[in-house]
Amino acid sequence: MLGKYPVFPPTDSEFEDPPKLDKYDVVVIGGGGGGYHGAFELSKGGLKVLMIDDKGNLGGNCLYEGCIPSKSVYMTIYLMEKIRGGILNSVGNKDINAVRVLWENAIDHKDNVQYIRYLQHIREIKEHENVDFVKGVAEVIDEHRVRVRAVDGSWSKDIEARQLLIATGSAPIRIPVPGADLAIGSQELFGYKTSYRKIPSDVVIIGGGYIGVEVASVLSSMGIKATIVEMLPRILAGWDNEIVSKIEEKLRSKGVEVLTNSKVVGIRSEGGRRLLSLRGQMAVGVTWLVLRL
Repeated sequence: MLGKYPVFPPTDSEFEDPPKLDKYDVVVIGGGGGGYHGAFELSKGGLKVLMIDDKGNLGGNCLYEGCIPSKSVYMTIYLMEKIRGGILNSVGNKDINAVRVLWENAIDHKDNVQYIRYLQHIREIKEHENVDFVKGVAEVIDEHRVRVRAVDGSWSKDIEARQLLIATGSAPIRIPVPGADLAIGSQELFGYKTSYRKIPSDVVIIGGGYIGVEVASVLSSMGIKATIVEMLPRILAGWDNEIVSKIEEKLRSKGVEVLTNSKVVGIRSEGGRRLLSLRGQMAVGVTWLVLRL
């Protein structure tokens, strides 16, 4: 939901004020990769730009819960695996407490990476003198007017613009099955300063897209038992078959179980564990779930 995040990124106090002007050349709605690059280029051309984002900083979901934090965690685990000579990958012969400490350290590292990048973005905004940035929620009134309101509802202002650039991206959804609230998603796993700091000994990942595969790979590198459930005939739909075969081979060598043609029809809690009901498969018992992005 717009303006609703467990932890907001760092911002600048002046970004929380209403827009300075009543009229701009361009209003950009969304501070993700599409929005802020566009705003910066337009400002270089001499246009006066207002950029609006409900997080109060740039980077969108990519920085808040997506590619940057996930790669930070992945590289931390990858380097540790290389340094320790694969010791982390000895399923059944691992010190789970040591693995959890490593995971918590990896999460702390990615929080720091995100924090540094957010501070860099604040400086970038201020380096573009033709760009005004506002932490707020935008509502399009018509093709030349936008209503901007503070995230906390403390102010609202209508703005005119010659052009509107809508770069809002999309929001992840929970799978439409009973018990979906028992699962977690990317915001809980990789979100900025997430409260989810520990991991169990086994995980089911719903969805075999590239993010699901990436999560399975990094967790299995730590000796965590990972299972991917994909409703299509193969994981990584749309990828080259030869590449997918190599990836599947690598995943299985790391102990990852891949269940294809398996549709999740329900999730329930029983005896302190989660039970996943699959169409065409037996229920799978897990202690923690990751939702598809």
